[in-house]
Order: sequence, then structure tokens, then C-alpha cells
Amino acid sequence: MIKPLRNRHRNMIFALTIALPVLFIAAMLSRELPPAAEGVSALYQGLPSGFDQEILADESLWDDLNISTRVLANSADSVSLALTLTPKSSPKVADMLVYWHAGNSGNGEALPAGAYLLGTFAGNKTGIYQLPPAAAQTDGAVILYSLAHQQVIAAADLAISARLAGRNQ
Repeated sequence: MIKPLRNRHRNMIFALTIALPVLFIAAMLSRELPPAAEGVSALYQGLPSGFDQEILADESLWDDLNISTRVLANSADSVSLALTLTPKSSPKVADMLVYWHAGNSGNGEALPAGAYLLGTFAGNKTGIYQLPPAAAQTDGAVILYSLAHQQVIAAADLAISARLAGRNQ
């Protein structure tokens, strides 16, 4: 490089070392907070009021996993169902997803086609999930699927429609 270019390069680097941190801080301070998510189901913040009728409560639906399962119905209508899964001990499976599938749980090796994703299930927190409206009319299965291992961990058949029919009569 010739001397005038070296001087210009040195001056620009010096200017950038001062200007970039100042511009970065100004940009961070001028950011607006993201808007609050509207329309997100209240089930993600906890069980909303109205889900007061217990349809199913079973401690032994899952073979090797120590998970308590409850299905709750909304007293206002007969199609809103909530599923709660409470582990008694933390499952030792990474990236577990909860699916609902109309009909039986399938062969237990692969995730059935048309399975409905309910959400994630991890740690020893109670998972609260909104079941699809089809769960009120059709018996189905809840499937725990490991995304990391690409396999079904466990499946439990739920006979909800018969219990709902008995409740509505």
C-alpha cells in the first residue's frame, strides 16, 4: 500500500472503532419490545377456568413411564378438551413431543400419518395441552415421540368419546 492509502485506512479503522459501538448501543436502545402475543391459548399459561369436569384420570396408562394422565372437559361446551401429563419423575428422553392421533396408536415404532402435534413435554413440569375438536367424537391415542431419536417412546389409547357420550346423556 502506498502511504496515503495506509493513512486513510488507519483513519477509517480508528473512526469505526469509535462509531460502531456507539451505533450498536443506539440501535439497541431504540428497539421496540415485541408486541404481546394475542390469541395464544390460555392453556399455555396454565389450565383456564371452565375445565372442571374430569373425564379420565389414570396413573398407569404409560407402560414404563411414571406419568399421571388427566383429560378434562370444559363445562361450557362438549368439544373443548384438555390433556394434562404430570411426570412423577423426569423422563430421561430428549426432545419429547406429544401427539394425538385418531384411532389406535399404530404399530408403536413410527409416528402415524396424520398425527396432531400437541406440544413439547420435558422435565418434571406438568404438560397441559388442548386436544383437537375431533378428540370429542373419535377415540384416539396420545403418543410421546422423541425428536432426537426419531422414534415413538410410548403410546396410550384414550377412550374419551364413550365417556363424553355418557356424560352428555
